[in-house]
Amino acid sequence: MNEVVFVAGYAAALLLAATALEWAGRASHERILHTKTIGFRYHAHLNAWRCSEGTYLWHHKTDESARIVEYRAKAETCNACPLKPVCTDSGDGRTLTRPLDQWPHSEMARFQRVLSLSLMVLATLLCAVELARQGDGWLRVAFGSGVLFSALLAHREWRRVRAVRTALFG
Repeated sequence: MNEVVFVAGYAAALLLAATALEWAGRASHERILHTKTIGFRYHAHLNAWRCSEGTYLWHHKTDESARIVEYRAKAETCNACPLKPVCTDSGDGRTLTRPLDQWPHSEMARFQRVLSLSLMVLATLLCAVELARQGDGWLRVAFGSGVLFSALLAHREWRRVRAVRTALFG
């Protein structure tokens, strides 16, 4: 009976870890993007960022291979700014780089989801092995439900991984 409880707990812990990884990856991604733009505000109608001193960083280039968009302020404006020492050390003007892909379609999301998927598949396999080992009774129903639940979560995660792959690579 102790082994059954251990396996059930371990499978549940794997599913919780997979969910936590997904959440932590998304939160980390958003925090990093936010940190890089502190003091700047995006103006969608201009496709430009504005700094706290009122200078606009205009669309400079889009790099499809790196999947980024670069915005840059004019060098002469930044070089004359009193906040330059705390803003940038570049003589070419302040640059902001933004990813083309939002979280669900980024490479980091793909990595996190493959890791989560692996944990979910492992949880499904653990429940399936215990299901095969159990005789009749409530344990068989419990592990059968565990297999079904973890397999459904894994299937959902697999579809997300495939969607990111399709968005990135066609």
